[in-house]
Amino acid sequence: MEEANDGYITNMNPTGSENIMTHQEEANPGLYHISLINTYIDYIEKNYPDADVDEILEYAGLTRYELDDMGFWFTQEQSDRFYDIVCRTTGNADIAREAGRLEATSKSYDAVRQYVYGFLTPGVAYGLVESIGNKVTRGGVFRTRRLSSHKYEIIATPVQGVSEKPYQCDNRMGLFEAIAQPFTGEFATIEHPECFHKGGACCKYIISWDEPTSIYWKRICNYLTLISVLLCMLLAFCIPMNYLIPIIFVCLGVVSGFSRFTWHLEKKSLEEKIDKQSQSAELLLKETSKRYNEAQLVQEIGHTISSVFNIDQLLSDLMAILQKQLDYDKGMVFLANNDKTRLVFSAGYGFSSGQVEHFRKNGFHLDKPESRGPFVLAFRDKKPYLVDNIDLIVQDLSRRSRDLVERSGTHSFICVPIIYENESLGILCVFNTESPVSPRQSDLNLLMGIAPQIAISINNVGMFEKMQVSEEKYRVLVESANSIIMRLDTQGKITFLNKYGQEFYGYSENEILGKNVMGLIIPNIDSKENDFAAIFPEFLDQSEQYDNIENENILRNGERVWVSWSTKAIHDRDGYLTEILCVGNDISERRKAEQEKKSLELQLVRSQK
Repeated sequence: MEEANDGYITNMNPTGSENIMTHQEEANPGLYHISLINTYIDYIEKNYPDADVDEILEYAGLTRYELDDMGFWFTQEQSDRFYDIVCRTTGNADIAREAGRLEATSKSYDAVRQYVYGFLTPGVAYGLVESIGNKVTRGGVFRTRRLSSHKYEIIATPVQGVSEKPYQCDNRMGLFEAIAQPFTGEFATIEHPECFHKGGACCKYIISWDEPTSIYWKRICNYLTLISVLLCMLLAFCIPMNYLIPIIFVCLGVVSGFSRFTWHLEKKSLEEKIDKQSQSAELLLKETSKRYNEAQLVQEIGHTISSVFNIDQLLSDLMAILQKQLDYDKGMVFLANNDKTRLVFSAGYGFSSGQVEHFRKNGFHLDKPESRGPFVLAFRDKKPYLVDNIDLIVQDLSRRSRDLVERSGTHSFICVPIIYENESLGILCVFNTESPVSPRQSDLNLLMGIAPQIAISINNVGMFEKMQVSEEKYRVLVESANSIIMRLDTQGKITFLNKYGQEFYGYSENEILGKNVMGLIIPNIDSKENDFAAIFPEFLDQSEQYDNIENENILRNGERVWVSWSTKAIHDRDGYLTEILCVGNDISERRKAEQEKKSLELQLVRSQK
């Protein structure tokens, strides 16, 4: 029996997991990339170590696992709440700009920032602000214009309907200052002649920067080399050779020293850029690999769904796919029993045989209102749950839920409902026991996309099994019937004849299927000179008018018999005739008795006369 836990949802995840469905279902769209929040968090952890980051995130409606998810976008409302709590926590009114400046050195590099810093000059990086601005925000439009080799103009215009705040302008200024820092070692100079938040039509920024130190020293070295050459050439005409040679060597030494120093600066600068480019490549390859694995996962699941028609085999194959393609150590599927009173373990991976046997014997109660574990709630409320640190909520778990997580050894998990046509069929769960990676919002979204496919496949398999049972009952009924059951296509060819009919006419299935009924078992002209061949096309076109008919038939041995037929025209969804179902009974003895009766009646009449 599951223990009651009235406060479970509220206390399930102190970092804000209880709001996970609010995040997904809210009407406001995500406008800003999570990397912008990450920069703030880096700045706070570095300069305000006493600040409670989890409390800040919870107030803003964000979670730790969303910070690690490079596919997550947050809303304007979340941004405003985050900035509000950050300012109150730190007491720093300039934190937006200072956090933006940290962009160049923040440990929370993502592929977009690394992509920018991988270029060779700050001019190229600033020129790309327009094209990659949408990588970090959907709330504004950027335009860039080159003013000189060391100066750019950037214009930011908020998208209509977005209620942007002044702190976001300050944060942009800090970010634009920071872009030049990896190249020059100094922040760029920013002029802000027009501001949207002060009545302007847009936010205009004029960015300028000084040349890198290595270029400055290289220019000095070039000038020094030129002066030394000219000086030596001039002195060659003015002083004796024994005085000129030492001067030449001194000039060579000075030029060589400056050249070596310049080369050292250039090498250091290139090493830093190459290091940033390698980080960029690593992040991009990691992201590409993740997207490829997700595509492979969807493809393999689609193939399995279309080719497996047994529920146990289907779930086993799906678990094998998840084990191969997902970065989770363990996974399982619980399905509801027929009367929806229990969740029963159906398939899993990463568990020992003893654990599997225990889970099969100990499911979750669905018929008890006091059952409040996350797995029951996911099924009952049709909502997913993500827990990124089980230690923080283990005391709040119900007894059976606690037993499951303790036996599996998990430290984080995701649980999503399996829903078909608004009806919960079960739950899909994945766990991390050894991997240090916490579950992310993108993982939950992926599983939420997979779960409906599993639900559809489970329903299809169930329908297929029911259809098989129904077809088997139909087959037994048809084959055991003491009547001729025959199906004709629209051309009059036999597509089915049951065993009774085969035995009645004396043909095997292979001998009669595909043959036209006329001339084979129905004579073209019967013994009374009726031309059946002439009226048969009318029977095919207007079979509804011939629902009950009697006609003469021919057996394989040539014997003539009489059969009474009940026919049914079968149409498709568009109303077109597809086949004719015919059920016949041998009435030869009845016809013979009727003929004898008529003959006796005729004899009686004659005798009376």
